[in-house]
Amino acid sequence: MNELAKILLRILPFLVVILVISIKIRKGDFSKEELGIQKPDSNFKAFGWWLFFLVFCILTELLLYKFNLLTLKSYTFDLKTSLLKIFGMLILAPIAEELFFRGLLLSKLIQFKINKHAAIFLIAGFFVLLHSFAFEQTLASAIGIAQVFIDATLFGYARINTKSVYTSVMMHITGNLIAVAEMYLL
Repeated sequence: MNELAKILLRILPFLVVILVISIKIRKGDFSKEELGIQKPDSNFKAFGWWLFFLVFCILTELLLYKFNLLTLKSYTFDLKTSLLKIFGMLILAPIAEELFFRGLLLSKLIQFKINKHAAIFLIAGFFVLLHSFAFEQTLASAIGIAQVFIDATLFGYARINTKSVYTSVMMHITGNLIAVAEMYLL
């Protein structure tokens, strides 16, 4: 299977999640408020979460680089495949994953009277499992697992704190943008 077909198969689930959630909202099965599809209760708080996450990501990457723990894989796809991969990583994945994890799952767990902290950590663990296909049995992968867990935890707290999934989507896009820059520019 060529790289373009692999990329298309990788982004298809994100499109399906976005489509199914959109249909469920239109049918009235989910409300936008329940999923956090609303403006943050405070733009200042949302910006603060985003800025904190940006600084956290940059400092983490710099520390990992300083101690030779940052493992970068360079990608050389043709332009069409690269653009599709970047679109999937920067737009589709953050929107679909945040709607599903910090929108739907987090809301449902809290509705089932699960403590919000426990719900956030549980979802972060599930988020790591979903991303585990990218990990190997190396120190770099162990660090990657920890990074994904911490990121997912921060996304959850930002979603709860601002009452908006938009905050976690922007944070997720920022993290993925740093990953894309490392993949294609370094």
